[in-house]
Amino acid sequence: MISGCTHFGIENMTDFITLKFPGKKVVALFAGLHISKLKDEDLEKTINYFARCDLYKKIYTLHCTGEKAGKMIEQRLGGKLVSVGDVFEL
Repeated sequence: MISGCTHFGIENMTDFITLKFPGKKVVALFAGLHISKLKDEDLEKTINYFARCDLYKKIYTLHCTGEKAGKMIEQRLGGKLVSVGDVFEL
């Protein structure tokens, strides 16, 4: 799934995909999650949500995710905070 910015909430988008394609996994999520300004407890809730839903095989976060949140997703979910010039292969 590719999304510029997830202003409507990544949880809402993920829930919609799960309803439309039950039992399927998404190869990768590329998105700016707009969670850089979340309080620590809300950031924890978002990361735990990703872990529970187990929909995305890989999560690539963009700049508006925020460095702290992007690094937490890297460490806890095996994601990657993407920067300009990064090259990767699916």
